[in-house]
Amino acid sequence: MLPRMDGWELYGQLRMDARLRHLNVLMFSEALHGQEVPLGGVVGYLHKPPAPESMMGAVRSRLRFAGEIPAREPSGTYALELREDVSLPLRLLPAPVGHSVRMHLLRAAELVGSELPMASTWLMALPGTPPALLVSIEGVRVVLDVDDEARVLRATSIDLPQDLLTRS
Repeated sequence: MLPRMDGWELYGQLRMDARLRHLNVLMFSEALHGQEVPLGGVVGYLHKPPAPESMMGAVRSRLRFAGEIPAREPSGTYALELREDVSLPLRLLPAPVGHSVRMHLLRAAELVGSELPMASTWLMALPGTPPALLVSIEGVRVVLDVDDEARVLRATSIDLPQDLLTRS
């Protein structure tokens, strides 16, 4: 068991960090029933046995060593794009909440070009391709797609709690 996060969170962090995204992942699970989820960078799935020593042979047979890969330098702040169907609902929020959400979206754009925190109360990497982030502040949840080539975070959806909309 991993401390402070599970394997899905770790996988999401690997996919969001531009310096680690190239790494191949071999997933272990106790609950594999012939279902392998097609995820970017995952090269295989192994059943997690009760004793770690018994899995070493399976791991050794699946390992492949690539040549030295140069480390990438942090790439700086990404641009932030808010689609109209995301920016309009933000205007419905009480001013302090809306300001807080916007500040956290800008902070996510700063962090994605460098190193994302491994554990955060407001920012989470979502598994999948293309990579995405979830920013969650005071119940407001915004999904941001990461476009490394264009160096842009695109807000693609927003979820607002009903109780925030009824506040004045």
